[in-house]
Amino acid sequence: MKRILAICLLLSLPVAGWGTVTTQSFSVSFNCTGSTGPFPFGFPISAPQALAVIQNGTVLSSSAYTITAVNNSFSNGGSVSLNTACPSPQVLTLQRETPLNQTTAYYDNMPVPMTTLMYSLDKLTEVNL
Repeated sequence: MKRILAICLLLSLPVAGWGTVTTQSFSVSFNCTGSTGPFPFGFPISAPQALAVIQNGTVLSSSAYTITAVNNSFSNGGSVSLNTACPSPQVLTLQRETPLNQTTAYYDNMPVPMTTLMYSLDKLTEVNL
């Protein structure tokens, strides 16, 4: 009964300002000019592993580039620097690909901090965008 009451209370509260994941684009492409970058992306990712770097249709190994977060947090995006230059006229695409795994375990009667719950819901939203 307490769970149902808590869920009803959560659903009845105003929604504005709750979510941190927006419905913006989750990929960006660049026309290569022989540069190694940095190539910026403005969409949030949950971890460096949630970003696919695709050069001319081929997914690059994570050892072929370095990802840097904005202000030490990927919630505002970041940038990718390649180890070798991307030659013209190739295309470099940065695309969010959120892993389909659950990183938080929930148990009956466990206290759940709102930031933990929000992170889990944000990740679910990222998977479904």
